[in-house]
Amino acid sequence: MPNQRAARYSRQTLHFFEDVRLVVIALATIFAGYQETMLMTNNARVTLADLLLMFLYLEDMEKSASKDTSLRN
Repeated sequence: MPNQRAARYSRQTLHFFEDVRLVVIALATIFAGYQETMLMTNNARVTLADLLLMFLYLEDMEKSASKDTSLRN
């Protein structure tokens, strides 16, 4: 019994820290996207580098979301 309880506690702790990590990544990505959008607005110009960065931010958010759903199953 104690081993099962310890294993369950360890699993719950790992899931908690994985969730925290995903939230931190999502918030950092949203903030970076906001900063990039503000920079484009202030410059009144969109470059290829800006578009590629925005695409990378979107991919990062999708990866985080899919990882979160795969962890739940």
